Amino acid sequence: MPTLVVVESPAKCRTIQRCLGRGYLVRASLGHLRDLPAGGRRKRAVALGIDPEDGWKATWEVPAGKRDVVKDLRRLAGRKGAVVLATDCDREGEAIAWHLQKLLGGPAARFSRVTFNEITEPAIRGAFREPRRLDMALVRAQLTRRFVDRLVGWRVSPALVRSVNEARSAGRVQSVALRLVVEREREIGAFAPRPYWEVAASVDAPGGPVSLPPVDGRDPKSLEPRRFLSEAEARAAAEAVREAGALRVVSVSSTPALRRAHPPFTTSSLQQAASARLKLTVGRTMELAQSLYESVAITYMRTDSVNVSAEAAAALRKQIAEVHGAEYVADPPNRFKAAGNAQEAHEAIRPTAFDPRRRPSAEGDAARLYELISRRATQSQMAPARIRKDRVEAVAGPWRFVLAGVVVLFPGFEALWPPEREDVSVPLLEKGALLRVVDVALAAKRTKAPKRFTQATLVRELEKRGIGRPSTYAQTIEVLLERGYVEARLRDLAATPLGDRAARWLMRHFPELLDYSFTADLERQLDEIAAGSREWTAVLDAFHRRLLAQVESASA
Repeated sequence: MPTLVVVESPAKCRTIQRCLGRGYLVRASLGHLRDLPAGGRRKRAVALGIDPEDGWKATWEVPAGKRDVVKDLRRLAGRKGAVVLATDCDREGEAIAWHLQKLLGGPAARFSRVTFNEITEPAIRGAFREPRRLDMALVRAQLTRRFVDRLVGWRVSPALVRSVNEARSAGRVQSVALRLVVEREREIGAFAPRPYWEVAASVDAPGGPVSLPPVDGRDPKSLEPRRFLSEAEARAAAEAVREAGALRVVSVSSTPALRRAHPPFTTSSLQQAASARLKLTVGRTMELAQSLYESVAITYMRTDSVNVSAEAAAALRKQIAEVHGAEYVADPPNRFKAAGNAQEAHEAIRPTAFDPRRRPSAEGDAARLYELISRRATQSQMAPARIRKDRVEAVAGPWRFVLAGVVVLFPGFEALWPPEREDVSVPLLEKGALLRVVDVALAAKRTKAPKRFTQATLVRELEKRGIGRPSTYAQTIEVLLERGYVEARLRDLAATPLGDRAARWLMRHFPELLDYSFTADLERQLDEIAAGSREWTAVLDAFHRRLLAQVESASA
């Protein structure tokens, strides 16, 4: 009987099978195969799925959509055949391997665990030469995260529903995301616009007239227009510039610089780019990415890693040289650093093949998303753009004016991934040159309220604060919309009155859960559990005691 090798992603199966050869059979679990019960009319302890009074024993179920996968894996594994658990190398992957071992059954000795960070023959064969047993510290860390989320959902939600009319649920990530939207809505509601004035001098310059505002003089590097807080001050400045009659150039500089390629997509950066460039919602982006993943067009789409395998990077670099020329290939290869809390078990999101002749047969939005992913992955191994930054500074009386521009000397990766804002060049003038003032305009303006979150900017904020995981963002936003806590206004997310009431109640009664630092502190404790320096049940016991006290207080 061949040795069964179980990975998470079907996109990896063919390559791993080719590397291992005969004697192995590689299959995919398609992610998690067991979870806590979905609920229903059952005893409370079973519905919760975990028993805090009995060492946190859990009841697990195979979701209906995964029963055929489990049946097939059991058939292939047999009762005594060897099984290699090759799921991802993070805590979640270790937990999936543990669930697989429990589901497939049989003696523990028939199971071995291997991990690798890239799908190349040396990495795979090296991992198979050094198999290990399951790391239960990693498993317990992941179970702790899952149990905390379960406790929040099943202990806090009923209290919220009883206290806030029409409220339906609370959640560790969901409720903090709601707080962000609600607090932004309050900032907008409390915002009182203030008037200010801007001055702009139109001057004759080589190449045509230029309109320049005086810049904020407090920061010599600032290019922000000066805001005058009174009309009288603005008129006095305008009159002083008119009387001067010309701007005198006091400094001219040209500085070479590089603009470097972006890393390939993670889940959150894909969601943000698809929103900005393709006008897709976060949910629609993940739906399309799922279809591309299932058709083996892209690698796994839920990841916080910015790395690609050595094999993929080599294929990318070969394609760049063939299509654009050797000078467009990054030398040395580009390497990117992920965010501090990234687990990096998967690669970044990329096409599974880089040969243009093997592009998938996707259509419509799926084709557009694939093209976005392909371009981003390809440019990540391209040379930087070489630019020249030009800066001309001029004065009229006490007021300072700056012309700043960019000249592209070599486009590098921008030949494939142009900047969102078009570069503007400026005339290179001689120091001491005079720019005649043609006119001076005065404009009355008002400060603007903070912008509401869009789906993309909410994802960015959650990621920045370390709240949630790549796999949770789309679902979190969908729940907020479905529960009626948030509504979509064009592309903006606005808190509803129900969402405001729910957030106020939660912040009053569960300040720990709604604290932005709670998730970061939980991640620190999970890391300690994974390292074996903290007892997982002690973390759960302490959290559960605090939670029950808060639930009791909220229900009083």
